Amino acid sequence: MMAKSSFNSQVGADEVDQLMARDLNKLSFHDRNLIQEEIHGVYSPAFDETPTQVAAALASLRDEIDKTPASDRRAFDRAVSHRSSFVHDDDFRLQFLRAECYNTKKACSRMMTHMRLLEKYFGPNALTRPLCFSDFPKKEQSIVRSGFIQILPSRDTSGRLVSFDNGSVYASDETADPLPRMIRMLLYFSSIIAEDEETQRKGFVAVVAPSANLWNAYQRAHSEEQSDAADLYQGMPVRMSAMHLCLPDDQDGKQLRALFFLKLIGETNRLRMRIHSTISQADTVHQLTTFGIPVHEFPLSSTGTVKNRNHLQWIKTRNLIEKERSESMGFSGIVHPGVHDVLFIYNSTTDRPKRRQLRQYIIDFVTKDPRNGRFLQQEPNGKGWWIEICDTNLIMDKVGTALYDNNRKLKAMARQQSVDHDESDTFVGCYYPKRRKLSLSSFCYTGTCGQLSDMTERTIMRSTNGGYSLIF
Repeated sequence: MMAKSSFNSQVGADEVDQLMARDLNKLSFHDRNLIQEEIHGVYSPAFDETPTQVAAALASLRDEIDKTPASDRRAFDRAVSHRSSFVHDDDFRLQFLRAECYNTKKACSRMMTHMRLLEKYFGPNALTRPLCFSDFPKKEQSIVRSGFIQILPSRDTSGRLVSFDNGSVYASDETADPLPRMIRMLLYFSSIIAEDEETQRKGFVAVVAPSANLWNAYQRAHSEEQSDAADLYQGMPVRMSAMHLCLPDDQDGKQLRALFFLKLIGETNRLRMRIHSTISQADTVHQLTTFGIPVHEFPLSSTGTVKNRNHLQWIKTRNLIEKERSESMGFSGIVHPGVHDVLFIYNSTTDRPKRRQLRQYIIDFVTKDPRNGRFLQQEPNGKGWWIEICDTNLIMDKVGTALYDNNRKLKAMARQQSVDHDESDTFVGCYYPKRRKLSLSSFCYTGTCGQLSDMTERTIMRSTNGGYSLIF
């Protein structure tokens, strides 16, 4: 029998606003301000970790696990019984510690909830290894490929990964089990997001534009499934630092607003929820831009059609990653470069001794900057991820080649069009989609005093979302 929900569908927008105001009023002005800054990506509760702190936190987490009642840790105990299970890995446990800012009691509760949901919705095999795309039933694999839920290729301005869910997975009211399907998909995508260490610390951003059919799916679901849906956001292996709920300004929007606020995301997460009325897609995009979200990569056309070209490549990359893990029990590639990383997208080398000091300056600028940038190059076989370059000579060669090629391109353009020499910033075409080129004043080292003089040019590629990645 289907359990009837006691949820009042007539809860209005004003009442939800009052409840949100009540939650915020429980906090101090300082805490409210920190939440607001975290939503905008200008603050993060993450701190610099030391090996001693990490070891102590892991030991404390083990103690909390031992104190957990057996009835609450059944799935975890079954996972531990497998010697090869990923739950023995400290990196896996660190995901939950970082998600709860090293509150070991909350981290333990989050991990137990996660393991219970994994076993219930993916079966016992999910307790022995990370989730794979092949764990979905065939019908749901097709839905995942459709791109209704995606992870955007670029991070937001603060370096957090961004997920986008347009809710069309509930497009049919006749779907047999829409709520369990939602739980499986969000478990899978949140587990992948949690693999990114920077997002573990800073949390991720969720942009959700749910279909009105989500309300119908929730109403038709068993009470147990409704409870699991509410536990889902508390059992993700990564913290949600902000949720942007894009809703129509009508009765359906009011119902969905109340559903998320009162039933799905929990008190902690709803403090980080911002609601945007979708009067028009352009207006919604403008609102989201103010939060540092890379809206130019939203997988929706102007007519609302889902764009899944990048998503299909992402799935192909995920399948290759999962295959490598199954064969070698390890993967060292980088799927989502950071905003301070340097990306090399072609493979050629040229030695220009006179520019060696300039190249070394750029290398030092990236590697010694407190933002911890890296030099990355594309995986040579086109598998879709990035590999860190550790060979200093190879980095030197690639930076030099990039400078030479960029200078040739700038000179060719200068011959074709008139340039205002008083302007310091010139926008030109670039080698990478959705990027812009910022031409800075020319310089190099003088050698003796270390000052800069106008002897050569450099061009820095900077991402449009505000990051500082160099792209060569």
